[in-house]
Order: sequence, then C-alpha cells, then structure tokens
Amino acid sequence: MVGMSITEVIFTVRVWAVLGRSRRSTFLLPIFFIMCWLPAYVIVVQAVSTAKFKSQDLIPRGCLVTDKISTIRISVAWGILLVYDMVIMTCMLIPAVNAFKQNGMSQLTSTMYRDGIIYYIFLFILSLANLIINVTMPPDYFDLVVFTGRVIRANLACRVVLHLREVGQRNEDELCTSITHEIRFTRVK
Repeated sequence: MVGMSITEVIFTVRVWAVLGRSRRSTFLLPIFFIMCWLPAYVIVVQAVSTAKFKSQDLIPRGCLVTDKISTIRISVAWGILLVYDMVIMTCMLIPAVNAFKQNGMSQLTSTMYRDGIIYYIFLFILSLANLIINVTMPPDYFDLVVFTGRVIRANLACRVVLHLREVGQRNEDELCTSITHEIRFTRVK
C-alpha cells in the first residue's frame, strides 16, 4: 500500500503541474490525497489485523485470507481509492479537453495528457475489477487482483515517467538540430 501511495503522489504532482500549479490546487490536492488515503490505510490495517489466514501446503508462497469480512473491508478501501483515481483523472481530463479544443498542444504536452488519462482509465478498470472480485468471489481469489494491481500500478508509473522523458529528450534533440541548421558561417576577410 505504501508503494501505491508513493505512485499516486507522483501522479498527483503531475496533475498539480497540469493544473498550472495554482494556489487552489496546491492546497486542495494534498488535502484530498490525505482524505482518501488515510482512511484507506486505516481500513486496510484493521482488516489485516482481524483477518483469518490459512497457509498453503501445495505452493509455499505465503498464506491466504479466509475471512470474507476482511476482504470486504479491503474492498471498501479500494472503493475509496477508486474515487480518488476518478477525481484525479477528471482533473487531468478537463485541461486536456481544453488544450485539445485550442489546438495548441506540443508533443510533450500531448504525451503527458494521453499517458495520464490512459493510466487513470486503466487503474479505474483494475480497481473496479478488484472490487467486484473481492465482493463476489470467495476469499481465496483475494490475491488474484490485489497483488497484480500493485505491480501494474508501479509499472505504469515507471512507464509514464520514462515515456515523458523520452519525448522530452527527442524534442530537445530536434530543437538543437533545427538551431544548428539555421546557423550559417561565412568567412571573414
């Protein structure tokens, strides 16, 4: 959960930059982050501390949650995080639509909006699947999406940051190339 929240801090800072680093977003985004993530942490800690586990004899990879109430509690935490992701995605989507209407996006800006929106749509689907599986399936399926979701979230965060870096580097190289093509040297006699 700590890794997921660190990933969300990275993307919340990115949304803050997209929103123009305004005072309002500087104040509201951290408050919204704490309002969503703190209860999620508390719920997960309570659920894990009261959960009943069974060990796996066939595959030595840890233990399974057997308590349906604990999986439902964790699903409530996922629901809170789902709301957080939806609000942050909306904060990313509104400036993207406005920039698209004005037709004034650079390749870097376009990449930032596109990757951010795709990231949050994918996380929304993943979190929704997590909720549905945890609520409707037996507790044995708890690990199916939870751990996979954590890995996917971290991989997406790395991919988005690396993709932005790649596009930024490409733009910088193109700028340097265009500048050197426009410089003409003549002999001074």
